[in-house]
Amino acid sequence: MRLISIYTALAVLITGFFDPAAAAAAAAAAAAANPSQNPAQCCASLEKILAKKTYSQNNQQDLYKQSVSAYFNVPDRLNPTCVVAPTSTQDVSRIVALLSKSLCRFAIKAGGHIIPPRAANIQDGVTIDLSSMKSVKLSSDKKFASVQPGAKWIEVYTYLDALGYAIPGGRAGDVGVGGLTTGGKLLSAGNDSIHTPKRSLRMPGGNSFFAARYGFVCDNVQNFEVVLGDGRIANANSKTNPDLFQALKGGSNNLGLVTRFDIAAFPQGPLWGGTALYNITKREQLQPHLKALNAFTNAIAQDPYGSLILVWTYLGQLKQYSFQNLYEYTRPVKDPKIFPPPFKDFAPTSPVGPPATNTLRIAGLANLTGELDAPPDLRLAICDRTNLFYLTRT
Repeated sequence: MRLISIYTALAVLITGFFDPAAAAAAAAAAAAANPSQNPAQCCASLEKILAKKTYSQNNQQDLYKQSVSAYFNVPDRLNPTCVVAPTSTQDVSRIVALLSKSLCRFAIKAGGHIIPPRAANIQDGVTIDLSSMKSVKLSSDKKFASVQPGAKWIEVYTYLDALGYAIPGGRAGDVGVGGLTTGGKLLSAGNDSIHTPKRSLRMPGGNSFFAARYGFVCDNVQNFEVVLGDGRIANANSKTNPDLFQALKGGSNNLGLVTRFDIAAFPQGPLWGGTALYNITKREQLQPHLKALNAFTNAIAQDPYGSLILVWTYLGQLKQYSFQNLYEYTRPVKDPKIFPPPFKDFAPTSPVGPPATNTLRIAGLANLTGELDAPPDLRLAICDRTNLFYLTRT
């Protein structure tokens, strides 16, 4: 998703609402009047103002390769003409101002965990890599945490676990803060090719273990610090730029480049959770799992402290199902062997029966979300035409 923010952000701030048609028309007219620069020229201009933070295949190659290889989805490991890695909001402001003025083509990478190719990288253009901007700080009154977009959620949780606090965030530790919190394209459907999606599904701003209590992650953002398309630095909250504040919740990187999220915090101790693996060889064994899932769904309004992720697959060669349930309960639990109330229909003594293996325990968010990460050498490959996903070793 390219940043056309100079037009969309100004539409929000000047007219009081976002008109996509008007923004697109303005962008098209500007592009026709001033064609985009050669990517090499854009990179040369960046090297003049941020020499040590601009990488290419001919300049600081190791840092360039490190950035390009950090994407979770293998097809997103493109070859930008250069990568620029800001370390401050002021750096981002200078970068965006230069690129927008020159109409350089560029993409934005935070954690690099988004699935669709070209959503956070670009071939023959500039990639802004935010991975160096990853500070986390709990406010003095402990009401919110300020988090930069390049942080991984496991880094956020490691910091907050030690303080006995939490914020709603990603359920896998390796996911980045920026993409999950602003939302973005999740899947494409009906494509002619993986680069020309006809339609797509969008994640509006992050699911978490606390979703039943607090909603999406973006619902808990109290303030965005954002660099607009002309390089200006602005804040967006319920009182300042409230329309932009609302639009950034699910707006991805189309309205500006967020450089800090202030997210509501709350006291949080260790959680009960982990994974449970069930091997099912008979179809009649499916029914108890479906009934337990139905019971969990019906009970979540009465006990919104539970969170459940299901990974249910059929192994054709073995002719059996493999059910991997990821349970999390955010209220204090004394005995990890006792399933909390929302999961009682999954308990070993229920018709579901005991899992073949499990990692259920009482632990902090960093520990539990780290369990959901893929091994470092195992990354996602995607065949977008059929929405087929598989893991491949790199």
